[in-house]
Amino acid sequence: MNIIQLGPFLLNYYLLIFIVSAVIGYAAMTFRLHVLGAEKQISERLFQALLLGFMTWKLSPVLFDPVNVFRYPMSLIYFDGGDGGIMLGLLLSFAYLWIRTWIDGTSFGTTMDLLGTGWLAFSSSQQLFLFAAEPADGMFYSLYLLFNAALAVFLYIIRNTVRVRVRVSHCWLWYSLGMIGLFYIQQDRTFWVAGFTKEQIIFILVCMIALGVGSFPDKKKIKEIH
Repeated sequence: MNIIQLGPFLLNYYLLIFIVSAVIGYAAMTFRLHVLGAEKQISERLFQALLLGFMTWKLSPVLFDPVNVFRYPMSLIYFDGGDGGIMLGLLLSFAYLWIRTWIDGTSFGTTMDLLGTGWLAFSSSQQLFLFAAEPADGMFYSLYLLFNAALAVFLYIIRNTVRVRVRVSHCWLWYSLGMIGLFYIQQDRTFWVAGFTKEQIIFILVCMIALGVGSFPDKKKIKEIH
């Protein structure tokens, strides 16, 4: 039983790890935003994207199981959309960030810098917590953290280079491909769709997003064409 009791509340252990790691990731983004002295609207946009993803995940049973929600409306308080809701929330959050960044004409490099900081803090802390709970899979967690360290180094190296958007997209593309392969050595993995785990599907989506972001023209170039 992966349940922790906090007073009258019963919490899933893995959900608690996810929440704590998400708080760490958001705190890291906030600190990085302060260091960069970035525009306030970038911070607001990131918070809105996180809120959109969370609300989508929490309310997705309305889409996936509308009959049950209609019969028992209070179920929305106690249940969420599960893996499908997570996928939908991630897609909408990334789409929102991409569209808003492009429309507003704000710094894509800064947005990706903050996203990278948040992801590295979130996923690294999550894997450390999971390693404490499941030390038998030490090779997997060690390689996961090594991949994160490599991504952090490359993102730091290219942060002020020319065509940073394309270079960042390539970093995320190769990182995601590596992660897809890494999850094949995870012990007790659970297949979700077409022989892939939930995490592999997420990184496949990240690959597609990275390809799209890297190939999509800048707003300035589109204006020059017209």
